[in-house]
Amino acid sequence: MKRGDKKLHITFNEMGHGDCVLISLPNGKMVVIDCGTLRWDGNFWKPAKDPAVMRNNALRVALGDERFFLNDKGLDLLILTHPDKDHCSELLSLFYSSADWGTKNESKPASKVKRAFYSYELKEYGGYSVPGTLLDAKKADEVYAVTIRDGVSTYARVKSHSLGVTTFTGAPTNIVASADNTAEEFKKSRVAATRDFVKVLDGTAEDGGVDCGVYLLAANVQPYDNVNDDSSQDNRGSIVTMVVYGDKKFLFMGDGTFNTEYFLIQTYGDLIRDVELVHVGHHGSYRTSSSYAGRPASPPAPAINFVGHVNPRYAVITAAYAGGTQLGLPRREVIQRWHGGARLLAKPDDADDVMKKIACYEKQTVQRQVGAKKRVKYDELTQPVTFDAPKHLWCTGTHGAIDFDYEEKGGTNVDRV
Repeated sequence: MKRGDKKLHITFNEMGHGDCVLISLPNGKMVVIDCGTLRWDGNFWKPAKDPAVMRNNALRVALGDERFFLNDKGLDLLILTHPDKDHCSELLSLFYSSADWGTKNESKPASKVKRAFYSYELKEYGGYSVPGTLLDAKKADEVYAVTIRDGVSTYARVKSHSLGVTTFTGAPTNIVASADNTAEEFKKSRVAATRDFVKVLDGTAEDGGVDCGVYLLAANVQPYDNVNDDSSQDNRGSIVTMVVYGDKKFLFMGDGTFNTEYFLIQTYGDLIRDVELVHVGHHGSYRTSSSYAGRPASPPAPAINFVGHVNPRYAVITAAYAGGTQLGLPRREVIQRWHGGARLLAKPDDADDVMKKIACYEKQTVQRQVGAKKRVKYDELTQPVTFDAPKHLWCTGTHGAIDFDYEEKGGTNVDRV
């Protein structure tokens, strides 16, 4: 398997608590969604790893994998979902060699990216060298701010960024509809299966094969009056990405919350039902993954059944094992929503037992002594517990990097996980 082999390759890198998703399209075009991490290591089932070494190894493997950067260092599309550290702090490592990587071919960094999209405000990415890397160092040919929410669908190309001020080449451009029955880049699709999805990259193999494209579905979503996600605007405003390969759809949520989910259902309806794979929002936070199967204690109103609506065959959570109770991710109740509320396929019977468990955090009611007699009850997050997950629900902190490879065979897409 290698880049440009008419197959779709997706890897969720093991970054500790952080996101770095690699996508190689059938025509060889390369997509990266986020590149960041916090300090915590992953992989509970093996001896603990040094976080810095783990992150370097993850990117080194990506740069040396035939499916991704080994034979072609060019990057076609970079999507920075929002400006949180765990989504953009390692961008430098994608474009610049680390001193301890040596001189092997696999250590060479990506050369540059042709097109990059971001949400929220570019100055918010400044602490992680994103503007300097993409603009000052000219690692990106084109950089765009994008907004896709109720009543607003625009993009604006960045001209420069200095002293926290972003200058654009002009006023934001409204995203208009493609010609009938087409899906043109930078426009809303008018193909029935992807209607109103905003296409940003075509991935169809030039010499034939099933159609493939990368679409943006949401960015800078605002809170609804009747939907409380108890989260931040940069999270709910995360860019949501959809990759469509033949009749299969792959949904990447960034740190999207209940409000993001509500927007997606209200905007796209049946077009996002029964997808192939979901990258679970916000590392399995309880502010995401609304479901009729184990809703949060105070579910959003109106009730949202995002899990049952997108109803994937596979789901992936990107979160460290040892994130601590301050993060407490992934949450057990969220894992339960996906495991009990979607059509997830069963893992192979011969899979190792550790592959059928997920380390997570659970909120429990405990008692604490106060004074000589009085006891009080309150909820607190436990140290990591394990959730039995015999279905195809995966977590990078527990299982390591997660790979998906899809190929066209006899007119049907055959998956390898």
